[in-house]
Amino acid sequence: MVSRGQYTGYEKGVSGNPAIFVDYVVYPGRERTEFGKGDSKVIQTNSETANWVYEAIQKMIRDQTEDQVKGFQQSLRYDLDNLLRTAANQKGVKLVYLGRREAWKNTFSEAVRVDFDDGGSAVLHFDSHTNLPLMTEYKTVTAEGTVNNEARFHRWVDFGGIQFATFQDYYRDGKQSARVSFDTVTFNEAVPDKLFAKPASIKEVK
Repeated sequence: MVSRGQYTGYEKGVSGNPAIFVDYVVYPGRERTEFGKGDSKVIQTNSETANWVYEAIQKMIRDQTEDQVKGFQQSLRYDLDNLLRTAANQKGVKLVYLGRREAWKNTFSEAVRVDFDDGGSAVLHFDSHTNLPLMTEYKTVTAEGTVNNEARFHRWVDFGGIQFATFQDYYRDGKQSARVSFDTVTFNEAVPDKLFAKPASIKEVK
């Protein structure tokens, strides 16, 4: 999946400046996200064999820290696509119907919980009218402790017969942490392996 749009980070509930991005995802475990252009470009890449970051301002390529890699793995596990497609085929995963819930203020849903065999879980909220996902809730473990996460999905658009939420809001412990607005999304793209390989030097960064 290849997507383009704008990413806006939030600090203590206040939005920062939006940054353009290009995101490449090859399921089940590869992602490369490029922010900005030229001298302000940042690339974050995760795969089975290499996890690295390129920062144009510092003219540097570095390996991701253990915490950064762990954070990516946790976010991938609770990614909406993974919960809807991959988790159902994993051993020991259970689905529990939770009934009608208030996803957020004055917005109601039909909710289900996905339980993994190691104790992890995620709650998915579905719009009872459209049957499309409204929100996911899950916990992640960071260096500071356990964090409660929410991802809220808005403005579903049809891309070649596939519904995709082109407006996504993210929350950490009840405060908004990011907003992602997608302009274009394409599926079943041919994404070359070299995009995920760690460059030997900054001169090789494309």
